[in-house]
Amino acid sequence: MNLLPAAELLKLQRPLVIAHRGYSAFAPENSIPAFEMACEAGVDFVEFDTRNSSDDVPFVLHDELLDRTTDVYARWGKRRLKIRDCESKRLKELKNGLWHAPPHPGARLPTVESAARSILKGSA
Repeated sequence: MNLLPAAELLKLQRPLVIAHRGYSAFAPENSIPAFEMACEAGVDFVEFDTRNSSDDVPFVLHDELLDRTTDVYARWGKRRLKIRDCESKRLKELKNGLWHAPPHPGARLPTVESAARSILKGSA
């Protein structure tokens, strides 16, 4: 993937390919593997959602709650836990790829910084 400035992409005479939450058909949504796969597939944009931790570190997560895409219940025994109620240090412990088929056991809840690094690395 070769990243172009947004103004250049908008001039293209074709539909843009946008990876919503990464390549979430083959890797857990909003995960580093999903972003890397999207870049390998040659998308124009990678779109993701952000939520801040209690100490204002932006993480990549669509939902306000951690339940659906992370192992928060298995790890901490808590349900309906909001990302904004957790410190970044603890959030970095969570895995977010176990539920996906196939599972991605190494996928963690990424920060915006780590997601951006992954996307820029994949665009080189």
